Amino acid sequence: MLHQRHCRKPSGFTLIELMITVATIGILAAIAYPSYREYMFKSRRADAHAALMNIEMEQQKRRASGLGYVTTTTAWSALGFPTTSTDGYYSLTLASVTGGGYTAT
Repeated sequence: MLHQRHCRKPSGFTLIELMITVATIGILAAIAYPSYREYMFKSRRADAHAALMNIEMEQQKRRASGLGYVTTTTAWSALGFPTTSTDGYYSLTLASVTGGGYTAT
């Protein structure tokens, strides 16, 4: 009488399969990370640009109404305007310049 062996198929992953998966994930991460960083820099630049445009808009409103420019960060803050960008990545400062203008940074 012949005995039949019932062999089960091996389950799980081999070491080679795991190493290929890890290598693939590493390659994808190496490609994606620089793109992600560039995206973050661009979004933060947009935050700074929006904050500076807001200062310009408010300053022009004050100038048009005859109040003149705000030339210090302290006075700007006292009027209730923000001294940081919307997302908080940048702090905003105002300084006066010769000739009745202002500098926003």
